Amino acid sequence: YLKELAKSKADLEDQKKMLEMQKEDIVSYIQYARRIQNAILPQEDTIYRNIPLSFILYKPKDIVSGDFFWFHEIDGNNYIIVCADCTGHGVPGALMTVIGSNLLTQIITENRLYQPAAILQELDVRISTTLKQHKLKEEYVHDGMDLAMLKVDKQKKEFTYTSAKRPAIFIRDKQLQEFKGSKCSLGGFRQGEKKFE
Repeated sequence: YLKELAKSKADLEDQKKMLEMQKEDIVSYIQYARRIQNAILPQEDTIYRNIPLSFILYKPKDIVSGDFFWFHEIDGNNYIIVCADCTGHGVPGALMTVIGSNLLTQIITENRLYQPAAILQELDVRISTTLKQHKLKEEYVHDGMDLAMLKVDKQKKEFTYTSAKRPAIFIRDKQLQEFKGSKCSLGGFRQGEKKFE
């Protein structure tokens, strides 16, 4: 009985060591994923140069995040800034942030599309295409994102705001105004035609 007990204890110790090693590997992989995710985020000094009285509060709940921000300076007077919340937390959410950031770069930077409502329409289509959401199968990926986009023209002192389920607060002369945004998310289940204003 004592021999069996000693053998069981040794087996448990071996399993514990193996689990600890596997956990270390997984945490190491996720920390590496965080470095990749941070690399796709825009340089904060570029944002602060364009928006001097601003700050960024980016505090992931987990090691990696399902949230991201994105920025593009069109020219000296115009820029687009995005704040997005992807479905999923941790690694699945982080994968969506990479997809979202990459698609925004393609649509805005490479294709030079600068009208916010048109950008969101195109982003919605590309998320659905990338995740093959048009196919009704068991492995259907219904993920997407909620997103707020602001295009600013500093010379004209104008801004255009559009969003997918993300409100914004505008304060001027001590008056508060809320912009509710569109009532649909980007990607995910298709429920008729989506419209972003």
